Order: sequence, then C-alpha cells, then structure tokens
Amino acid sequence: MSEIITILKELTKPGYIEKRYLGADYAINSVSVKGPVGSFNEFKQILIEVIVLVQKYVLKTQKTVEGSQTFYLDIAYKVLQKVYGPNGEKAAFEMSRTGKEGGISAVIRSLAYGYTDILFKDEAKAKVGVLWAKLSHDQKFSIMDQYVSTFGYLWPDELVENGAVRLKMNFPKTLQLHIEQIRKLTKAMDV
Repeated sequence: MSEIITILKELTKPGYIEKRYLGADYAINSVSVKGPVGSFNEFKQILIEVIVLVQKYVLKTQKTVEGSQTFYLDIAYKVLQKVYGPNGEKAAFEMSRTGKEGGISAVIRSLAYGYTDILFKDEAKAKVGVLWAKLSHDQKFSIMDQYVSTFGYLWPDELVENGAVRLKMNFPKTLQLHIEQIRKLTKAMDV
C-alpha cells in the first residue's frame, strides 16, 4: 500500500481527530474570562489569547511570536467570519458583550474549534502534497488506482464510473476532499 494511502488512513482515524480536538479543549479551558466583555479592546485580547493557546496546545508551539498580535487577530477574524458570517467579528463581539447566544464562552469555543479545523486542513494538504510532489507519473497513476480500489465505495457512482476519471483529474483535490468528508462524518457521529 502506498505511503499516501497510509497517511490518508492515519489522518482520518477517529483517535487522531479526537487527540487534536483535545488541544482545542485545553485552549478553551485555559482562557480566563469573567463575565460579559466590556470593550472591543478586551474582546480583541481574548481572541488573541485563544489563537495563541490553540497554537500552543494543538501545534505544540512553545513561544508566541513577538509583535504578531495583528497576525493573530487577523486569523481570529477570518475564523469568526467563517463561523458567524461576513461581519463575524462584530457579531461575536455583540454576543460577548451582551451574553446572548452563549456569550463569550460560545465565541471562544467557536474560535478554538474553527481554528483547529483550519490547522487540520493545512496539515493534511502539506503532508499529502509533499508526498505527491515526489512521485513519478507512473507512481501517481498507480496510487490513483489504489485509491479508487480502496476508497472508491465512498464516492457517488457517477464519480467512480469510467475508471474514476473525474476523481483522478485533480487527484490532490480528491485527497483533500476525502480527508475533509471523513472528518465531518466522524464529527457528526460524535454529536
């Protein structure tokens, strides 16, 4: 079995996913907030703290980058916009300020899990991408065939028929979608 197929199986194991989300849980439990948030500056500091803690517990980083508060805040805003819509940071601030819809606790949880999801996606792309780039054309075709025979049953029939040409046309994207869908299914089953 190819190294890529082995990595796919590793990256989609429930235990692997649970282990990563434990880091997000540690980050959530490490944030110290007392009551509703009083100002936007206080809110921004909490967002930065959450991003730093997720990096510490999920990525196992030891130190923060000095002067990178704007960078951390940009990450937080992007995650909040993904979770709460185009003005996600404003919606999250209102929740934090008023205590409605779970208040700051819900915002912290959404931010920590959302950022962890992004880190998962980037990790999978990097691991699979590095291996894929090293392969010869013959090896790539062989792996595509192995993938279809191993995981073809997970895809709709119209994507697998005729030699799975549609899956093979942009195979790195197929691999990424595979990982994302397995993780989504695993999360859905845990609810």
